[in-house]
Amino acid sequence: MEYKELVEQESQLKKSQVLYIKEVLAQNNGRVEMKYKPQEEFEDESDNETDCFYDQFPVMIAVPGRHGTFNLHVTAVYEDHNGSLRCEGINDNTDSLEKKIYFCDESYSSIAYFLHQITNK
Repeated sequence: MEYKELVEQESQLKKSQVLYIKEVLAQNNGRVEMKYKPQEEFEDESDNETDCFYDQFPVMIAVPGRHGTFNLHVTAVYEDHNGSLRCEGINDNTDSLEKKIYFCDESYSSIAYFLHQITNK
């Protein structure tokens, strides 16, 4: 297979992923959000040292930023008022909730997986 064909297939796959993401969001009033226990509650109730707050999250994506890249445990995906796809999640470095995060096209498959996991429970 030639490089040009591979690039075309990749482009088609990304378009399909975006269509899937937008379709799932449309079926869920523009937002899909997971339920999770805050870290404080999780640690208070944990009797087992192997339990981990981050085990609750099915998807983690890399988010590029001005000061480097950070990992984000996705907790919500939505379409903003401009029609842009965004997400929210727990920053792996700071344990803080990050909002209004644009995700890059390399994360489409992870976001699609997140939506599938949350909406098919």
